[in-house]
Amino acid sequence: MKFEIKFYEAFPKLCLYAVHIKGKEDCEVDIFLKKFIDNQAFRQDVQEIKAILVKMGKFGAHEQRFRPEDNIHALPKTHNNLRLYCIRCTSNTVILCGGGHKTSQRVQDSPDCYPHFKFGKIVEKFFRDRVSTEDIRYNGCFLDGDLAFDTELI
Repeated sequence: MKFEIKFYEAFPKLCLYAVHIKGKEDCEVDIFLKKFIDNQAFRQDVQEIKAILVKMGKFGAHEQRFRPEDNIHALPKTHNNLRLYCIRCTSNTVILCGGGHKTSQRVQDSPDCYPHFKFGKIVEKFFRDRVSTEDIRYNGCFLDGDLAFDTELI
């Protein structure tokens, strides 16, 4: 599978990046938003996640704003029917991976969320490996380097 981490949006205190799988028209976060934004049952959940991102844009992506989920993070931290999985790189840089409808206490028992959770963990591993070898570097809140991945492990 080939994927790329692409710049998504900048705020005064935050740069957002999004995972884009080769062959798909939209990045994973846009697929998530399009899937749920027009569904009345999830509209408030989506609005809450978007509001959290805007707030982080003003004040930074501090650890306490996230729900820890193994080696990645999820939004929102509060009770919500949706989970958006992400990688908190720094207090100023976040990679949005995608998400789904959480239907059970454990993500493993939520068929819409679990694939996004597993994929987020894989992205995180490949990303951190490149950071450790300095193939990816931080430039303020921006990422520099090789943000394209080609792997058979997914």
